[in-house]
Amino acid sequence: MQRNWIGKSEGARVKFSVSDVPGAGSIEVFTTRIDTIYGASALVLAPNHPLLAKLLEGSPVRALAEGKLAQIRQMSVKTEDLATAEKEGVFTGRHVVNPFNGEQLPIWVGNFVLLEYGTGAIMAVPAHDERDFEFCTKYHLPIRAVVAAKNSSAVGAQTP
Repeated sequence: MQRNWIGKSEGARVKFSVSDVPGAGSIEVFTTRIDTIYGASALVLAPNHPLLAKLLEGSPVRALAEGKLAQIRQMSVKTEDLATAEKEGVFTGRHVVNPFNGEQLPIWVGNFVLLEYGTGAIMAVPAHDERDFEFCTKYHLPIRAVVAAKNSSAVGAQTP
């Protein structure tokens, strides 16, 4: 129904291998901007992503993450509320590998990622997405611009 409402998005599906949980496999994201994958700072999962339990099992930050997850799960998931809500998240203590450059990226959970939309996981590219910029700035994650207009000195997310 959602595809009929907003139309089919053109893009790519990318699998990021979980690097520090044996048997966890990979996490798939859908992106309309594959050209920005080198600027990914983290993978962010929906609070009810099915792989979360496996990721948190044995994690050094499990107790802290589960407490914060309980808070995040209580927040509204209405699209109109998410647009203006403060971005909240928690680090899982786990990492994935960026398949394009081999970089280890932290796996986070964020209140602005919906399981019902796309794959329930996003690659956070803060230099090129406003929500990702807000999230990564708050949690001090790196921001790397990989696409820029000539002579651009703008601050914040640079979107087309």
